[in-house]
Amino acid sequence: MESIALVIPVYNRSQLLQRTFDSILGQTYRPIELILVDNGSTDDSLALCSEFKEKNQSDQLIVKVLQEKKRGANAARNKGLEAVESEYVTFFDSDDELFPEMIHSIHQAITKHQTDIIAYTYTFYENEQKEYVRIRCFSNQPRMQIIRGMLATQNFTVRREVLRAIGGWDESLQRWQDWEVGVRLLLHTDSIYWIKDRPLCRAHIHEDTISGRNFSDAHSSLYRAVERVYELIQATERPDAKKLLNAVYFRFLLLAGNYSREGRKDLGRFYYDKLMQLIEKESFFRLFCPLIYHYIAMGGRCSWFFVKLFF
Repeated sequence: MESIALVIPVYNRSQLLQRTFDSILGQTYRPIELILVDNGSTDDSLALCSEFKEKNQSDQLIVKVLQEKKRGANAARNKGLEAVESEYVTFFDSDDELFPEMIHSIHQAITKHQTDIIAYTYTFYENEQKEYVRIRCFSNQPRMQIIRGMLATQNFTVRREVLRAIGGWDESLQRWQDWEVGVRLLLHTDSIYWIKDRPLCRAHIHEDTISGRNFSDAHSSLYRAVERVYELIQATERPDAKKLLNAVYFRFLLLAGNYSREGRKDLGRFYYDKLMQLIEKESFFRLFCPLIYHYIAMGGRCSWFFVKLFF
């Protein structure tokens, strides 16, 4: 049987690592190539990773413990990607859990469909109290990735060489890096299969989660991610480039509206005005920008669905 690689960046997770380790040991599928990349931890996370390797290394669970001194989860992910020997690789966070059938389900989908990307849903577990599944789209189009963010760190497995071909993870990004890499993947390939029947893993949402929760406190990082995708779409010669640009404009509106919703109307208006400088004056989408912005700012939900239908 072919191994599937699992790359996990680790930074100061000594109190949470065992939960993730237990979920890996509980996988019903073998072999697994596990790559743990410590990213300069100041607690005993690195020692725990080494201890896990010493106790559990086998022909069926190949464990590699690496170190990446350059700060940032993306640098650690790229370090792990360089070391991957399996054809397919999955990325995961060091504070989350794989359900027991996760790798087995991924392997079954790979064997049957042979696509570049296998994607699936996952649950959010917020503050160890409330668990829910995010409403998702199941698409192979970059437009829907831009609008909705279908692919996130925990919910896709990709051919190693496909991810390497697009340059891996963007190490300049601190937020929405998985959203951005998902856009680049779907601009590169539309070969994706969705496992729709059940979630395969659980993401724990807490104050110290890697991805963060607040929009306003990370506004420059979030804006840079959207700006990066804007630059990508501006450079493309795809026939759907106009629709892709409208999708990016919506993403800018999503940021601006959420800044205002969080009480930072100064940021909201600042980024809204920056967006207005980007949109062509004759653009039909421009007419709807004030409506979408204010709807999001007032806490309106599912604005993405409106954009999906009409733009």
